[in-house]
Amino acid sequence: TSAYLFSRILGLSPISSFIVGTVYSFCGCALSLIDLQGFFLSMPYAPLTLLCWHLFFQEGRRRWFALTVLFSVTRVFIGSPEANIMGMILLLVWSCGYTYPSFSTRSKLLYWIGLNICVLGVSAIQIVPFIEMLLFSSRGSQGTSYYEFTSHSISFRRIPELIFPQFFGYLDRFRESDRWGGREFPFILSIYYR
Repeated sequence: TSAYLFSRILGLSPISSFIVGTVYSFCGCALSLIDLQGFFLSMPYAPLTLLCWHLFFQEGRRRWFALTVLFSVTRVFIGSPEANIMGMILLLVWSCGYTYPSFSTRSKLLYWIGLNICVLGVSAIQIVPFIEMLLFSSRGSQGTSYYEFTSHSISFRRIPELIFPQFFGYLDRFRESDRWGGREFPFILSIYYR
């Protein structure tokens, strides 16, 4: 529904917006990581955040800015701060790429920085206790080595698989040298979600 609404605001027809909403709901990323509840529950808020951000620059009303903050904070509260970080980068790219005649690039960047400050300020009621809890956990007290931290990382050489599936061949011929760190088989084989 949120992807449909965003498409309608951008001027797409109802049928085109329905297709956008369907593709967004059933894309490979959503279906592959559906078992990660925080990520899955934060997905509807990405188009809503973009929608409010777009309307803020179109109309210049503060309520759209406040709703952008609210939806971004909601993504953090759901338990998916990494999705919110990617969402903030997406908002920056959208702001710089879309033409808003009333706003210069400098003012869009300043509003984006202000948005991040507001989101961090409101989210602090969850982030600060989490950091405190993490410091007293076994990971915080013992520290995490670089080896453990990178055991499931994705090599930049596998980025073409985002567009071309199996760009480096079949997964049963996967080499350990195609990724950094660890000896275990990686959690996510590539950033192309099947």
